[in-house]
Amino acid sequence: IGKVLASELCKTINHQWGIGKDFKYRSIQQLISILTGCREARANFLLNVGQDGSGKIPDYERAMLQKVGQWTKMNAEALYDVDPVAVVCPGGDFLLKKNNRYYYFAQNISSTSSDFLSSKISSNEIRSILGLKETVKRVFWLDNSEELEFIQNISKQMFSFGVTPYPYGHAYIVRIAVIEAE
Repeated sequence: IGKVLASELCKTINHQWGIGKDFKYRSIQQLISILTGCREARANFLLNVGQDGSGKIPDYERAMLQKVGQWTKMNAEALYDVDPVAVVCPGGDFLLKKNNRYYYFAQNISSTSSDFLSSKISSNEIRSILGLKETVKRVFWLDNSEELEFIQNISKQMFSFGVTPYPYGHAYIVRIAVIEAE
């Protein structure tokens, strides 16, 4: 991790500065992914939104910002005043820390296809962290407090936990697991 530098990423909600007549907008998924990538790097995310001639934000852009705001509000404790952690996670996953809590940002979580199937089939994935030195006492999803099973080998600094799919009708793009250490 090393020395922390102040940084900021500037992007537009569409692909130009100001309002345009195109339909090429970033998706809500892209905006949340960019935001979490900025948090991983301890960078600010500055998003330019073009206003129309009367100073109003177009309805489509407003709706996108409201959805990103809902996600941010739901995950606020993992987004502010946190620090990156020098560990190895799979894919685009990463870990941030505040006090005795780690926040595992899990990418590409599957969804159950229906409530009926989720009650009949357990389709857990496993996510692992290499280099976690502290003893873990509890793991749960930040969005719904669902407890997650985990195993840990302190001497090898290996930690793994079961990733349950989103409930039917939910998909939050990046899902955050809280890992409480002793």
